[in-house]
Amino acid sequence: MEDIRCFEKNELTLEKISFISIIRNKDYVFENKRGKQVYSFVYAESGSNEFCYNDGMDKIVLKKGEMLFIPKEFPYRTTYLMDNTRIKMICFDSEYDLGIGDKPFIKKSVEITNEFSTVTRAQMQDHLYLSSVIYRILYILKRSQETVPERYKKIIPALNEIENNYFENQPISYYAGLSYMSESNFRRLFKEFMGKSVIEYRNEIRLREVNKMLISGEYTVSEAAIAAGFNNMSFFYELYRKYNK
Repeated sequence: MEDIRCFEKNELTLEKISFISIIRNKDYVFENKRGKQVYSFVYAESGSNEFCYNDGMDKIVLKKGEMLFIPKEFPYRTTYLMDNTRIKMICFDSEYDLGIGDKPFIKKSVEITNEFSTVTRAQMQDHLYLSSVIYRILYILKRSQETVPERYKKIIPALNEIENNYFENQPISYYAGLSYMSESNFRRLFKEFMGKSVIEYRNEIRLREVNKMLISGEYTVSEAAIAAGFNNMSFFYELYRKYNK
C-alpha cells in the first residue's frame, strides 16, 4: 500500500486577465510607448507582424503558429506585415516573478498552439478557464528552460529563434543581440553549451527538416533544401551525405 502526498504553496496568483482576438491588414501600426501594465502572450493564428522595441534597435517578427511573450511595462511598436493577420492575445498580471525572464521572446510548439485553439468565443470571458490556459503555457515555457543550466540561460532566446526560424540566414550578430551579448562571448558560450558552433547547430536542424520533407513525398531534394534555407546546392549535398551517415 502506498500513500504519497505532496503539498506546495502556489504563490503565482493571476489577475487582470483578458483575452483579445483581432484581425488587421498590412501596414497597420500600433505603438505602446509606455508598455502595458500587464504581461501578454501574443499568438499569430495567421499572417505575421513585426515587433520593434529598445527604441527600434531590436526587432522580432511573429509568424503564423508562433507565440510572443511581452513583459509588462515594456514599450514596443508593432507593424502588421500581411493582410488578414489574426492575433490572439492573453493578458494578465501577477505580483510574483513568472520565472521566464524579463525580455520578449518567441516560442513555437504544438502544445502552445493547442492551448490557444481551445479558447472558444464563449470562453473568452471565462476567467477560470483562461487562468488554466495561462498556467499551462507558463508550465510549457518553464519546462523547456529547466534543462538549461543557469550559466547558459542567456542564450535561450537565440536557441528558440534558431529552432523556430532555422530557414533564415541570420548572421551570428543577430543571435548574439537576442541574448544581449557581444558576438565573441555569444559564440564562446553557445559552443560551450551545445558542443558545436551556431552554424553547425542550425545546419543540423535544417538537415533534419529536409529529411522530414523528403519522407512526406511532397518535395524534391532541391525544393526541400531551399525550403530549409540552403541556397548552395553543392554545399547542401556535402552536408547531407555526412549527416545521413
